[in-house]
Parts: sequence; C-alpha cells; structure tokens
Amino acid sequence: MRRPNRALTGAAALLTAGTLLGACAIEVPEPADPPEQTETLPVLDGPRLERVLTDLGDVIAAADEARDAESLEPRMDDPALSVRAAEYALAAETADAENPYTPQPLTVASDVEIVALTDTWPRTVMVITEIPDEANGPLLLTLRQASPRSQYVMHSWVRLLPAVEMPATAIPGEGSAPVADDAEGYLYSPEGAMAAYAEVLSNSGADAAENFADDVFRTLVGERQDAATEAAEFEEAGEFEHSTSVPDQEISTLATADGGYIVVGALTTRESYTKTVEGSELTVGGTIGMLDADGGEIADVGTSINADYQLMVSLYVPPEGEDGQVRVLGAEEVLSEVTRSETEDE
Repeated sequence: MRRPNRALTGAAALLTAGTLLGACAIEVPEPADPPEQTETLPVLDGPRLERVLTDLGDVIAAADEARDAESLEPRMDDPALSVRAAEYALAAETADAENPYTPQPLTVASDVEIVALTDTWPRTVMVITEIPDEANGPLLLTLRQASPRSQYVMHSWVRLLPAVEMPATAIPGEGSAPVADDAEGYLYSPEGAMAAYAEVLSNSGADAAENFADDVFRTLVGERQDAATEAAEFEEAGEFEHSTSVPDQEISTLATADGGYIVVGALTTRESYTKTVEGSELTVGGTIGMLDADGGEIADVGTSINADYQLMVSLYVPPEGEDGQVRVLGAEEVLSEVTRSETEDE
C-alpha cells in the first residue's frame, strides 16, 4: 500500500486553513519580536574551548617541529608570536654551541580555565595548563578573540613562578568580567600596573617598588644585570645600563573574586654595554655574543652593544584601599636582538 505524501498533505492543510481564515476575515496575529537577551553569558563553554585548544595545540606542534614562526600567524598574535619567533631564531643561532638554546616547552593541556563574562569584543580566556614535558611548572595562557567572526588566538603565555598562589576567580560557568585598561578603584589601573613594573625592573630603588611583592623573576633579572655592571667596572673599560619599557601592544585582563584583577601584557628590556676607555677591551659572551653580527661566542663591544629582550608578564593587582601589593604571577623572557654601533676604535 502506498503511503500518502506527508509534505503534500501538510501543504494542503495549510492552504485549507488559509482559505478558511480569509473567508472569515479573521486577523492573523503577527508573532511578537523575540525578547532581547538581558543576561550576559561566559564567552566560551567547555566543548568549544576544548576545540580551540586542540586546534591551537596542533598548530604549535607543527610550527615547533619546523621552527617556522610564519605558520603560527593564523593562531598566535603578539606578543606571543614575536616571542616564539625570537625563540626559534635564538635556537638556530646557538645550534652549534655547547649549550644550545631550546624554545620553552608549550602545552595547551588545560587544568583550570578563566573565561570572560562580556557581550563585547575583544574577548579573553585564560588557561592554567598542566605542567609541560621537560618543564617544572604550569603555564598561564591568554587567548583572545578580536571580533565576532575571528578565531581565538594565543595572545601570550607565561611560566607561573615557583610557589605562586593564583588569586581565586569565578568558575567558567559564571565567567569573570574584563577590566578596562584605565580602570580606577585598584592599586593601579592595568596600564598603570604594567608601567609601574617596568619602572621597578629598570630601577630596583624606584618609588613603585614598595607596591610590588618580591618575585623570583625580578631577582634573576637583577642578578644578571648586577653581574654585568660589576664586570664592566672590574675591567675598567666601560659601563652597563639597562631600562625596561611598555611597548604599544594590547593587554588582557580578567577580574578576580576578591575585587582585584589579573593583567597580562608585554614589556621590552634593553641592556647596553658601552666602552668608555679608549684603547681598552670590553667583551660580552654567552647568547649575546652568539647573536652578535660578528659571530662567535665572545663579542668585542667595540663602541657599544645593545641586547634587546622581549618579555611577557602576568600581574595580580589588588583593589584600592587594601593593604596589599601587586604580585607577579608569571613571566617569560627571550633575547630577541643584538645590535652594535658601527663606529669602533681603530
């Protein structure tokens, strides 16, 4: 027995209903506009975030194997992209050295997610990872979506400092609010916090130093710079200077449960070696020597050599009015470029 065509049957029913309504001159009510969404929801749920991280991990793995920074561009943005490119370059320059440089291990295996609660763009997600292979601590990744139709890309990563205590944040299902770059009501605005930490890295005796808790990263950078200063003075041939600044790059923020916030952004540091005594000899070794255009592991300063470092840092900033300090949660640093004066002593 042949079954009736359900589509035609349905169409006939609709035509019949339309005829009857027209004949009776009954006014058909128009559907009401759907209610506007009044509740702001977290920007990513678990399954979507897992897909984003999986795709990102595949891109990073392929780029790391080929040491190809260009292949990262679809899924990585500055400062992360510039830092990874500098790591690849440094690995290539030191490949034949006794202790070659190896790019820092990255993983996207998530342990904790911090998801933005917003209906605007850009949108931010922070991920605390599992500990990568060959590493001794987890990472804090920052992902950003610039516009509704763009992909989430990695904006930055930092290695969490030893024994760091992450501030409490909302669960992903509730979401954490972003904080405006110039927001008030905190010990520093996000822009102010980055500028203040740059000041402290430039000068350990800066007024802002009292607002920052001690951190391992600042200690290690300070020890390196102190050793360079002492070496230049010991050789009585020159001087060493350094300064850290905030580049013109976007920062990422998410609120914490105690009324503070986490901010992640970029810094740049320049360390300069300058010969001040005519006819003297001042040399620089290590990775600076290997990146110098003259080659070799020991570089003669000539007139001056500049070593530029790219940094990514994450800070916790407490609310204003509380007896708290800014805490450095994590950092990443890579030597990205070595330049020198063209004029050298005859």
